[in-house]
Amino acid sequence: MSLPEAALTRQLYVRVRLTWPQRPQPPAPGHSLRHFATRKAFRLAGLAALVIATPAAARAQDLSCDLGDVEVRSLRFVGNRAISDDELALRVTTTPSSLVRRSLRVLGARRCLNRQYLPRDLAALESYYRERGFYDAKVDTIITPVTKGAVAVTFSLVEGPPTMLRSYRVTGLDSIADSASIMRSLRLRTGQPFDLGLYFADRDSIRRRLRNNGYSRAETYGAHDRPGDSLVARVEIAVAPGPRQRFGVPVIHVAAVDRRGQQVPDDIVRRVMGIAPGTYYSDRAITEAQRSLFQLSVYRHVEVAPLPDSLQPPGDTVVVRELHAGFSRFAPG
Repeated sequence: MSLPEAALTRQLYVRVRLTWPQRPQPPAPGHSLRHFATRKAFRLAGLAALVIATPAAARAQDLSCDLGDVEVRSLRFVGNRAISDDELALRVTTTPSSLVRRSLRVLGARRCLNRQYLPRDLAALESYYRERGFYDAKVDTIITPVTKGAVAVTFSLVEGPPTMLRSYRVTGLDSIADSASIMRSLRLRTGQPFDLGLYFADRDSIRRRLRNNGYSRAETYGAHDRPGDSLVARVEIAVAPGPRQRFGVPVIHVAAVDRRGQQVPDDIVRRVMGIAPGTYYSDRAITEAQRSLFQLSVYRHVEVAPLPDSLQPPGDTVVVRELHAGFSRFAPG
């Protein structure tokens, strides 16, 4: 059986409401230009009236601004080639004012410079570059006055050479039937910059894929090494899959909050859970079983989890325990 793709190990249910717009009617001949000019004039007049009528104190939200602070009119990154500006902007606290505020100087959010946060931003950027394999990256700031009460903040970066991944070993998958698919899904590659985030993502991906395909005790252990100040890295991930197991008959425990006792029969609970005895163990199946029971709007608390190892039967069977307590007003009386 083929292992599911790592990106499909979780399902998200969303509700989308679609409203089909009415088909616009074509304008009458000769009226399109006059109609457009009239609408534009009304919009400009409304905007001007709003700006005039709005008190000066309410035209801009002063976020993190005290008396005497200077506004951050722009935020730039220079010298970065491996990482985009948008990605770097997520790592710093310094934030420019909103686009409306920067364009019209009224309305919108006004954000000011906090010089105490600048050293923290420098450290955050250098730390993020090290995670991406650039151990020698250096960052500095340039603050340029724009007007009397506004500045432009520039982060100047010297990325330096990246540390390249020379060797990448994954052991412990020899007994897994679909190990080749797991290896192909790994994101870290030899000959590319060593990315610490991708390394941990690969470990998590292997573990989740195994645990969703019968290996309830699967774990991964890893190590990464960068000898001295060299520009090469070595990575190894050791996989301990454990035995492949199947679900047994779920054990159901009800903790009632009143004298009515259990209101929903066990057979209905098992049917709603959707865990069939004899199928391979899956973390995803347990999560979906817990969600399905909770969506009944009957229980105040639901927990679905494997029994402790000391209570598990011998062999390759995993027994899960389903705990629920209390009933809502929708429960049959």
